[in-house]
Amino acid sequence: MSQPAHIAERHARILGDLADRGHSLACKLHDGAMAAEDPESCARIAAGFHQVARTVRQTLALEAKLERDAQRAQREVLRDEEHQRDRAVSARKAQVRAKVERTAWDEADPDETHRILDALDVLLTEDAADPAFLDRTIDAYIEDLRHDLRSEEHTSELQSPMYLVCRLLLEKK
Repeated sequence: MSQPAHIAERHARILGDLADRGHSLACKLHDGAMAAEDPESCARIAAGFHQVARTVRQTLALEAKLERDAQRAQREVLRDEEHQRDRAVSARKAQVRAKVERTAWDEADPDETHRILDALDVLLTEDAADPAFLDRTIDAYIEDLRHDLRSEEHTSELQSPMYLVCRLLLEKK
């Protein structure tokens, strides 16, 4: 039901024009009915006023419906984009985890591997909130983890999730 933007704009302009002209005509008919000398003329003009006023109301209702439909379509587009990003983030997290997991099982004992993977899950969840999370390749992301470790080695946070994951990655390199 989606229309190209130029068609929707054209329809909006035409509906607006019809509403304005109908309103103007309804005002003239109202004035004519009020100024009518005899009851028969007044009734005839009032019937015309009623028809025009009804048409104006329908035109305004159609304008409002089209606006609601456009807003709903925009919300659906945004929701679809969000779902696509969520799926892409989940896939990226799984790919990074799989790559680190292979290294962890090869290089660390089982208890440390579980701690490392838990720490990685925390890091991935935090990093996934960054809009640029999907912009980097998996290898670039892992290299950034290694770089972060080099910076963190000089701090007192040597037991942080970042440290556990990155230490493993540096040892593997």
